[in-house]
Amino acid sequence: MRIDAVYFDIMKAVMDNARVESSVWWYGFGSYFRGHEAFSDIDLLAVCSTAEDAGVLRSRMRELCEQWPVHLVIMTEHEAAETDFIASEGCIPLAPSIAGVG
Repeated sequence: MRIDAVYFDIMKAVMDNARVESSVWWYGFGSYFRGHEAFSDIDLLAVCSTAEDAGVLRSRMRELCEQWPVHLVIMTEHEAAETDFIASEGCIPLAPSIAGVG
């Protein structure tokens, strides 16, 4: 996985905006996280405990996704397990859960 200034800037912005009532698990996938030099966006997956938290997170991340080339996929834990998205896309864990106040 590549870690560069782009990664740190985007992850700081994510962490600053991503506070919800319960834990959110963050993953990276796609060309940026596979180390490709050319990429059009940075693919992030957020796995939330509940659909309500997913909605809150989507609202809070809207501006970030408009400012940065971020492709954000938000799922509940149930959806992630049902679709096997993490394994099928080769998602890489980015950070431990972020517990915060909504």
